[in-house]
Amino acid sequence: NIHNGEAAPEDAKTYAQLAAERGARIVMAKCVPDGYVLDSGAMSGDIGIQANHQKLVTPLTIGRMKVEFPDKEPRFAAITGGFMKVGGNCVTVLTSACEWEDEIDVERAERAAQRAKEARNVARSKEEMDHAEIKLKRALNRLSIAKK
Repeated sequence: NIHNGEAAPEDAKTYAQLAAERGARIVMAKCVPDGYVLDSGAMSGDIGIQANHQKLVTPLTIGRMKVEFPDKEPRFAAITGGFMKVGGNCVTVLTSACEWEDEIDVERAERAAQRAKEARNVARSKEEMDHAEIKLKRALNRLSIAKK
């Protein structure tokens, strides 16, 4: 556990512990020296991570995450946003939800999109409209990833 470049106090919490307390889960904590590549949608645009990447912490948007492994086919996942931390040849993605493309229940996602459209149509406030729009983006993202 490293804190400000020095050994952290014994009672210091890790990123994983802090994230879990806030309802997030670690989607991935993968070391990258063997050629592992991660592409994801950061707030500033798409970002690719390879071995020896500079240190980075960036927010992630609702979108697609592509993970490439040596000697395996790449995998795609739908994520609901979150944060990505890169450093020491390790990538950690924190998000409240992540589904691999082959695990997405398309019928459930279609129902969620329909419910979100209906909620958007009857929204009475900007807050209700924003909430419905986010739900719709998440459902459409899941459908887009599942149908690739």
